[in-house]
Amino acid sequence: MASDGDNPYVIWKNNQLYWERGIKNPSPGSMFGTVVFLLNKTSTDEDPSSATNTPPYKNIGNRFGKKQSPITRVPVDEFNKTRLVMKCNGELQFLTWDGIQQDWIVRWKAPDSSCDKYNFCGNFASCDYNLINLNIKECKCLPGFSSVIGGVRGCTRNSWSCSGDTTAFLNLVKVKAREPPDEQHPAASETECKQICLNKCPECQAYSYDAKAATSESGDDNDSAQKSCRIWTEELVTLQEGFHGDDTDNNEDNDAHSFYVRVDISDIEPTPRTCEPCGTNMVPYPLSTSSNCGDPMYFNFSCNPSTGQLSFISRTSNSNATYQKVAIVYSESRKFVMQVHPSNTHCEDERPESDETMQIHSPFSVAYDCFDKAKVEVTWEPPHEPVCSEPKDCVGWNHSSCKVASGGKRCLCDKNYHWDGIALACTIADEGKSKSQISLILGITLGSLIILACAITFAYLWRRKITPKIGTFVYIYIYTLEF
Repeated sequence: MASDGDNPYVIWKNNQLYWERGIKNPSPGSMFGTVVFLLNKTSTDEDPSSATNTPPYKNIGNRFGKKQSPITRVPVDEFNKTRLVMKCNGELQFLTWDGIQQDWIVRWKAPDSSCDKYNFCGNFASCDYNLINLNIKECKCLPGFSSVIGGVRGCTRNSWSCSGDTTAFLNLVKVKAREPPDEQHPAASETECKQICLNKCPECQAYSYDAKAATSESGDDNDSAQKSCRIWTEELVTLQEGFHGDDTDNNEDNDAHSFYVRVDISDIEPTPRTCEPCGTNMVPYPLSTSSNCGDPMYFNFSCNPSTGQLSFISRTSNSNATYQKVAIVYSESRKFVMQVHPSNTHCEDERPESDETMQIHSPFSVAYDCFDKAKVEVTWEPPHEPVCSEPKDCVGWNHSSCKVASGGKRCLCDKNYHWDGIALACTIADEGKSKSQISLILGITLGSLIILACAITFAYLWRRKITPKIGTFVYIYIYTLEF
């Protein structure tokens, strides 16, 4: 266990940073506040009341996790049955003695999960606590990034852009970034902070604007207004979402800022009608979160911009709308995972469907039903041609034009092209397909020739087999006459 200037509590393991806590003033109403008190045991703010033979006191706002007033005077003797232990695996544990169970109970530990470990998922990848609870791989690349090739943890940019016309910023909310930022600048608005980041491109990876700091009236020695624009120039590490730490109620420790990550527009909108990402989840075509994007048949999603939560809108048996949290979307396999309550499915106790049972219909279907009562995997069918109302709607859908089709107008493929619902494009018969067709024709022709040859050979051998029998009969007949 060690400390540095920015993150006073860190754990090193095998000469590598293993865990860190970037909090300098822990909430007195948190379990970590108790741990900090024990770590800083050199404090001596005792109550000068020895004349009344009362025990010494410490100022601490937490008594083993039970929230009290901001400053509560707790007798030092209360810590006689507590332990703060560093295990050989690098885990720090705070334990208290349970007189009923007659055993030591772990009240707090760090790291508490894989997402608590330093940069567990690698650069530009978020670690989602909710995915851990669903027994799903907790790491996922940010939209516009792809996994690093070679088995190395982390993600890399799909493309680089510093042009204002091709650069976009992911608005990530409820995501905790490693503190502190690499640079801090004064800015009067979020737009000004964004421009500072663009001016530093490609060094600037992300920015965050603190409106409260911009309007601060603090003194010159610690002028928060000079730090309202926060810039990250190094690759983003230890990104966390869905966190549920014991200090999430503490504003000083809750570093979940709405910050903006620089990406290329083409990497988050690969098709003309791809919806904007929702938090850390891509919304791939044909999935739709509004009437302005995706395919209308797949308009079953909703994005909450204030939380970055993507939800799937389904219907119950009595036609009531239900919103199920989407935990993760797998674009390549056309699948997403919903976090559900068993009462919304027929999985609980294998009960029959009720009026509140969630209904999922085409173009969606359940991939694994009741495999895990806390989640449901849903797949979607490949879409038809994109919808359109006028020719400009087909711009970007190459080799297509807006024409009347069954059910309305769609961007139908040009002659010699056909729609590929998996590739999401009009494709021409490629060389491989032509070769396959030629091979099929040659195979049929060759097979026919072989069958014909076999028939001729069989006929020939059959005639050869009959001819000797006739010759023998004649010979015997002649022999008999001569006798």
